[in-house]
Amino acid sequence: MHRSGASDHYATLGLPRAATGPEIKRAYRELAKRCHPDIDPSPLANARFMAVHAAYATLSDPLLRIAYDAQLAVRERHHAPPPLRRAQGGSPRYRQRERSGPDIRTRSWPFIGLHLTGLVFGVLLVSSILAGIAFDGWSWTCFPFITPGLMVIPDAWSGLMMAYRRAHSKRWPG
Repeated sequence: MHRSGASDHYATLGLPRAATGPEIKRAYRELAKRCHPDIDPSPLANARFMAVHAAYATLSDPLLRIAYDAQLAVRERHHAPPPLRRAQGGSPRYRQRERSGPDIRTRSWPFIGLHLTGLVFGVLLVSSILAGIAFDGWSWTCFPFITPGLMVIPDAWSGLMMAYRRAHSKRWPG
């Protein structure tokens, strides 16, 4: 099935979804007369005419129209907002986000594990390259390779300190 530049073949032809076959044909003929590149001098006339023709080709064939309507229904269901949960009183409930603090759960194990892994990676990378240069006779041209480790260490350390401070500020406020 050919997809036109418009989001909806019915909108391209200016028709409601319940349009009949003769209505589709009439709308196509009117638009084809106005949008034909031989009549319309605008540079977008060819693209508009192709979109109108694609819409007509899809909607005039009963099987293609059924498939297109099903595709539209799936697209609308996919892009529809989720239904609101209703409280016992019948009014919608909205989950409020905390306005203070970071947008992530800093006391979670994945957060702590990620930052701990980053810290270990950074320290091992820097120390192994420096040890190789100092004790194993590696060339000083290997020195720039410690840059990723030097970039990861401060970030990992600050993440771990943030988790530590948040954990202790929850236990002992003040």
